[in-house]
Amino acid sequence: MRLAGKTALVTGGGRGLGRAIALGLAHQGAAVVVAARSADEIAETVWLIEDSGQRAIGVEADVRDLAQVERLLQETVHAFGPPHILVTSAGVGLRRPVQEIDEAQWDTVFDTLLKGTFLTARATIPHMIAQGGGNMLFLGAPLDKIAVPGFSAYYSAKCGVEGLAKVMAKELRRHGINVNVIHPGGFADTAWS
Repeated sequence: MRLAGKTALVTGGGRGLGRAIALGLAHQGAAVVVAARSADEIAETVWLIEDSGQRAIGVEADVRDLAQVERLLQETVHAFGPPHILVTSAGVGLRRPVQEIDEAQWDTVFDTLLKGTFLTARATIPHMIAQGGGNMLFLGAPLDKIAVPGFSAYYSAKCGVEGLAKVMAKELRRHGINVNVIHPGGFADTAWS
């Protein structure tokens, strides 16, 4: 198993792409911390991982809240040690014409997709530096395919995630931390909340 002895932290791991990534990392031998806002969804992902003979814990956390992100990192380190891999997959979907988006909806999209990625990555950096490196994978989007009516908030936030990753990759390279954006090439069924 290629990831045996490694710890992976996956935000948005309760369902969809986050769950699939968490299961894939566990299949490769990583101990996985599954984070999301829904305790039931987290429990199901953890059960699926443990049922396959791998180790996992679930941590209920909202990536939009700094205190919850800091607690998430503390619980990760306590359970399995510092994360070697961070996957930021927490997301919300919103398809609406720009003139119909209110400020609260815009903020929810940006706070989840961009701010949540920033807060989780920033909280993880000191741990990765201390252990000599790691890998951060931010879930992006096929930007060339989603520059369509109705996706102004989502597209803008995902452009921000791409930009954040590019700068962080250059800043953190000297610490042995790789930062990349991955995307499935299509759309996932992401709930609005």
